[in-house]
Amino acid sequence: MSEDNHDDDKGALFSKKQYFPLNLKVPLVLLILTVCSITISGVLSYGSEHVSLTSVLEGIPYALVGIIILGAHALGHYIQARLNRVTVSPPYFIPTPGFIGTVGAYTKMHWPISDRKALVKIFSTGPICGFFVAWIVMTIGLFFSEVKDLSSTHKSVEIGNSIIMRMTSIIIFGSLPDTKEILLHPLAYAGWLGIFYNFCHLLPIGKFDGGRLIYALCGYRVTVLVSFISIVGLLILGYFSSDWTIWIGLAIVGAISTIGFRGQYPSENYDQPLKKSMFMLIGIIVTIFIISFTPIPLPILTK
Repeated sequence: MSEDNHDDDKGALFSKKQYFPLNLKVPLVLLILTVCSITISGVLSYGSEHVSLTSVLEGIPYALVGIIILGAHALGHYIQARLNRVTVSPPYFIPTPGFIGTVGAYTKMHWPISDRKALVKIFSTGPICGFFVAWIVMTIGLFFSEVKDLSSTHKSVEIGNSIIMRMTSIIIFGSLPDTKEILLHPLAYAGWLGIFYNFCHLLPIGKFDGGRLIYALCGYRVTVLVSFISIVGLLILGYFSSDWTIWIGLAIVGAISTIGFRGQYPSENYDQPLKKSMFMLIGIIVTIFIISFTPIPLPILTK
């Protein structure tokens, strides 16, 4: 194992060696910018055409829960990395313009991680934490959402349905007729985005969380093969989907992450056996991946 991955002092669980040299001003500035960009996204998702004090106040709850959801995902990785003595940095939030307002948070770690169990724990805990926080937020947001006639709605955010979104909506509102639709509260929209964000990270590709878990289970060669098949699957999905941009974009990002994949891992499989608890984590991850899949995910404004 690399000496940077594990602390020599077994009595110090959280040691200074587990930190990257870091200027904390950069993560703080990025966090502030991300709050601003997500607030603007919340304004747009609420149907406001112009940014005003009132619309900003409506977008702030969306921004705060967005940061909480992304933070839960990133902190899941961060805390597990620290518990497993892997050198890790605090999360860098990444702001972007548009409906989403961010592409997530990035946590830098020292590679390679030569402990197979640590790899499973680190890259399953993040998506699990992020999913459950996002689902709770989405559920709360649905209670604040309204059911309206299609003919009476002016502008709203149209989003795709996943299994978890559909099941939660039916539990709260029952089965709605075709003439009705749910006008989402920004909290519900933020929760839905958080669930889809976790799904994207769980794609079994390269340096995505899903790709790292495949590597922990099957090794380098299988991971590259599964990554290639998944990228082709995304391209096919993009070809047949009306919202092709997000699938093609994920395929491009996935291909880039797979190209740089080998430098982080040895080419041989780990020979360290996994306990049943590790496979239970994998089972939870697979379940989350399935119920979070959204064939047509991209939010659009409709009149």
